[in-house]
Amino acid sequence: MLVHSELDKLALFCAGAREVTLEAAELCVGDSAEASLEDAAFATAMGDQPSLARALGRIAAEGMNPVPVLRAAARHFQRLHLAASRMAGGASADRAMDALRPPVFFKRKDAFRVQLARWTPQTLADALDALAAAEADCKTTGIPAETVSERALIALASRAGRVGVTR
Repeated sequence: MLVHSELDKLALFCAGAREVTLEAAELCVGDSAEASLEDAAFATAMGDQPSLARALGRIAAEGMNPVPVLRAAARHFQRLHLAASRMAGGASADRAMDALRPPVFFKRKDAFRVQLARWTPQTLADALDALAAAEADCKTTGIPAETVSERALIALASRAGRVGVTR
Protein backbone atom coordinates (compact mmCIF):
# COMPACT_ATOMS: atom_id res chain seq x y z
CA MET A 1 0.00 0.00 0.00
CA LEU A 2 2.75 2.47 0.94
CA VAL A 3 4.75 1.52 -2.17
CA HIS A 4 1.74 2.16 -4.40
CA SER A 5 1.24 5.57 -2.83
CA GLU A 6 4.89 6.48 -3.40
CA LEU A 7 4.72 5.26 -7.01
CA ASP A 8 1.57 7.33 -7.65
CA LYS A 9 3.35 10.38 -6.25
CA LEU A 10 6.37 9.72 -8.47
CA ALA A 11 4.13 9.31 -11.54
CA LEU A 12 2.49 12.66 -10.86
CA PHE A 13 5.83 14.31 -10.22
CA CYS A 14 7.26 13.06 -13.50
CA ALA A 15 4.08 13.49 -15.60
CA GLY A 16 5.03 14.29 -19.19
CA ALA A 17 8.67 13.27 -18.79
CA ARG A 18 10.06 10.66 -21.16
CA GLU A 19 11.87 8.87 -18.35
CA VAL A 20 12.11 8.84 -14.58
CA THR A 21 15.58 9.72 -13.36
CA LEU A 22 17.11 8.64 -10.08
CA GLU A 23 17.36 12.30 -9.06
CA ALA A 24 13.62 12.79 -9.64
CA ALA A 25 12.80 9.68 -7.63
CA GLU A 26 15.01 10.79 -4.72
CA LEU A 27 13.41 14.24 -4.71
CA CYS A 28 9.90 12.88 -4.79
CA VAL A 29 9.87 9.73 -2.72
CA GLY A 30 10.32 10.09 1.03
CA ASP A 31 12.58 7.95 3.20
CA SER A 32 9.83 5.83 4.68
CA ALA A 33 12.33 3.40 6.22
CA GLU A 34 13.87 6.12 8.39
CA ALA A 35 10.43 7.38 9.40
CA SER A 36 9.35 3.84 10.31
CA LEU A 37 12.45 3.38 12.49
CA GLU A 38 11.78 6.63 14.31
CA ASP A 39 8.10 5.75 14.72
CA ALA A 40 9.07 2.39 16.24
CA ALA A 41 11.57 3.99 18.63
CA PHE A 42 9.13 6.66 19.80
CA ALA A 43 6.28 4.17 20.17
CA THR A 44 8.53 1.88 22.22
CA ALA A 45 9.64 4.63 24.60
CA MET A 46 6.08 5.95 24.87
CA GLY A 47 4.66 2.52 25.67
CA ASP A 48 2.29 2.79 22.71
CA GLN A 49 2.00 -0.83 21.65
CA PRO A 50 -0.57 -0.29 18.85
CA SER A 51 1.68 2.32 17.20
CA LEU A 52 4.69 0.05 17.71
CA ALA A 53 2.85 -2.82 16.01
CA ARG A 54 2.01 -0.59 13.03
CA ALA A 55 5.61 0.65 12.75
CA LEU A 56 6.98 -2.89 12.97
CA GLY A 57 4.51 -3.96 10.29
CA ARG A 58 5.77 -1.23 7.95
CA ILE A 59 9.37 -2.18 8.72
CA ALA A 60 8.66 -5.83 7.95
CA ALA A 61 6.89 -4.86 4.71
CA GLU A 62 9.99 -2.90 3.69
CA GLY A 63 12.09 -6.02 4.30
CA MET A 64 14.40 -4.28 6.74
CA ASN A 65 16.84 -6.32 8.83
CA PRO A 66 15.86 -6.25 12.55
CA VAL A 67 19.31 -5.19 13.81
CA PRO A 68 19.01 -1.61 12.49
CA VAL A 69 15.60 -1.45 14.17
CA LEU A 70 17.21 -2.27 17.51
CA ARG A 71 20.01 0.20 16.84
CA ALA A 72 17.54 2.99 16.02
CA ALA A 73 15.72 2.29 19.29
CA ALA A 74 19.05 2.28 21.14
CA ARG A 75 19.97 5.69 19.66
CA HIS A 76 16.63 7.06 20.81
CA PHE A 77 17.05 5.62 24.30
CA GLN A 78 20.61 7.02 24.44
CA ARG A 79 19.24 10.49 23.69
CA LEU A 80 16.58 10.04 26.36
CA HIS A 81 19.25 8.86 28.80
CA LEU A 82 21.42 11.89 28.10
CA ALA A 83 18.51 14.28 28.58
CA ALA A 84 17.27 12.44 31.70
CA SER A 85 20.77 12.59 33.18
CA ARG A 86 20.87 16.34 32.59
CA MET A 87 17.50 16.62 34.30
CA ALA A 88 18.82 14.60 37.25
CA GLY A 89 21.56 17.25 37.44
CA GLY A 90 18.97 20.01 37.74
CA ALA A 91 18.16 20.98 34.15
CA SER A 92 14.56 21.41 33.07
CA ALA A 93 13.17 19.04 30.47
CA ASP A 94 13.18 21.81 27.86
CA ARG A 95 16.78 22.77 28.59
CA ALA A 96 17.87 19.11 28.55
CA MET A 97 16.15 18.56 25.19
CA ASP A 98 17.53 21.77 23.71
CA ALA A 99 21.07 20.61 24.52
CA LEU A 100 20.72 17.45 22.38
CA ARG A 101 22.47 17.35 19.02
CA PRO A 102 20.89 16.91 16.63
CA PRO A 103 17.94 18.64 18.25
CA VAL A 104 14.65 16.85 18.83
CA PHE A 105 12.42 17.41 15.80
CA PHE A 106 9.83 20.03 16.72
CA LYS A 107 6.89 17.73 15.95
CA ARG A 108 8.32 15.12 18.34
CA LYS A 109 9.16 17.43 21.28
CA ASP A 110 5.92 16.83 23.20
CA ALA A 111 6.30 13.06 22.93
CA PHE A 112 9.97 13.26 23.92
CA ARG A 113 9.02 15.36 26.97
CA VAL A 114 6.42 12.76 28.01
CA GLN A 115 9.01 10.02 27.62
CA LEU A 116 11.42 11.93 29.84
CA ALA A 117 8.76 11.95 32.53
CA ARG A 118 8.24 8.20 32.19
CA TRP A 119 11.81 6.98 32.28
CA THR A 120 14.55 7.54 34.84
CA PRO A 121 18.28 7.44 34.06
CA GLN A 122 18.41 3.95 35.62
CA THR A 123 15.43 2.54 33.72
CA LEU A 124 16.88 4.01 30.52
CA ALA A 125 20.23 2.35 31.25
CA ASP A 126 18.37 -0.92 31.78
CA ALA A 127 16.56 -0.42 28.46
CA LEU A 128 19.87 0.15 26.69
CA ASP A 129 21.22 -3.05 28.20
CA ALA A 130 18.13 -4.94 27.00
CA LEU A 131 18.53 -3.56 23.48
CA ALA A 132 22.22 -4.51 23.37
CA ALA A 133 21.37 -8.01 24.60
CA ALA A 134 18.65 -8.33 21.96
CA GLU A 135 21.11 -7.34 19.23
CA ALA A 136 23.59 -9.92 20.48
CA ASP A 137 20.82 -12.54 20.55
CA CYS A 138 19.89 -11.67 16.95
CA LYS A 139 23.43 -12.51 15.94
CA THR A 140 24.16 -15.55 18.09
CA THR A 141 21.15 -17.58 19.21
CA GLY A 142 19.66 -18.90 16.01
CA ILE A 143 16.26 -17.56 17.05
CA PRO A 144 14.77 -15.57 14.16
CA ALA A 145 16.06 -12.02 14.48
CA GLU A 146 12.60 -10.58 13.79
CA THR A 147 11.25 -12.45 16.80
CA VAL A 148 14.08 -11.33 19.08
CA SER A 149 13.77 -7.70 17.97
CA GLU A 150 10.00 -7.52 18.27
CA ARG A 151 10.02 -9.25 21.64
CA ALA A 152 12.58 -6.77 23.01
CA LEU A 153 10.72 -3.72 21.73
CA ILE A 154 7.34 -4.97 22.97
CA ALA A 155 8.84 -5.70 26.40
CA LEU A 156 10.23 -2.17 26.60
CA ALA A 157 6.96 -0.66 25.43
CA SER A 158 5.18 -2.68 28.10
CA ARG A 159 7.62 -1.40 30.69
CA ALA A 160 7.07 2.20 29.58
CA GLY A 161 3.33 1.74 29.98
CA ARG A 162 3.59 0.57 33.58
CA VAL A 163 3.21 3.02 36.42
CA GLY A 164 6.49 1.87 38.04
CA VAL A 165 8.62 3.55 35.38
CA THR A 166 7.25 7.03 35.90
CA ARG A 167 9.08 9.47 38.08
